[in-house]
Amino acid sequence: MGTSSPTGRLARLTRSTAVAVVAVILAALILPGPVAGRTYAPGVVAARDYARHRIGAEQFRCLDALWERESRWNPLAHNRTSGAHGIPQAFPGVKMARYGAGWRTDPLVQVKWGLAYVRSRYGTACRALDHAYLTGWY
Repeated sequence: MGTSSPTGRLARLTRSTAVAVVAVILAALILPGPVAGRTYAPGVVAARDYARHRIGAEQFRCLDALWERESRWNPLAHNRTSGAHGIPQAFPGVKMARYGAGWRTDPLVQVKWGLAYVRSRYGTACRALDHAYLTGWY
């Protein structure tokens, strides 16, 4: 039965901690998600920029979290159970037609509708996100 010195245990702990830190960093660089700097289609990038410009950086952080949760910013996202559609998961999706004929696929049309909905129903994106956390929907 061998014994290990405190220095040896510390070296192993330090090495395993270093491996864990590297794994977390690599995962953040590789895996998609809002923390990892997800990439989006050009139309979605433009729609996100539009939203950020309209509501400011602080509210956009809430909106980003909300719509990442709802649709992962996918304009083609469709909930077969409820019929909710698009980036903001409008129910029914046809409501977005007021903002443009391309409501089924156009990220900018969907974001414009979604911003108006959030503003009219909750006042701010952060209030909408709070509601979603509390109830599971917005």
